[in-house]
Amino acid sequence: GDLANHLITSHRDGDRLARGGSAEISGWAWDGGSGIRRVEVSVDEGRTWREAALGDDLERYAWRQFRFPVATKTPGRVTALVRATNAAGARQPDSLTPNPSGYHHNAVQRVQLEIV
Repeated sequence: GDLANHLITSHRDGDRLARGGSAEISGWAWDGGSGIRRVEVSVDEGRTWREAALGDDLERYAWRQFRFPVATKTPGRVTALVRATNAAGARQPDSLTPNPSGYHHNAVQRVQLEIV
């Protein structure tokens, strides 16, 4: 199928961000050939989603960069959830559906950051 997927490349779980500094979550999104329509980020456990800025749509099957600014004014932990949707309307699911072959690992990705 034409599944949407992404990978956060800017941070790992547990990374620390300087309070008051400039920070963004970034990575790459791809799918099976329809093209990435949008990447969304939630910092409130999925209650609300905001669109990330997308890089150029280079061609069919090309990975597409995304960037999303992170507010660092308040110290503490922030969990960012990221999901991609392709032009065919396929959106990453909230949770992974297990399957024997291990394919289609395309659930919403989360990364927990600490602002210090």
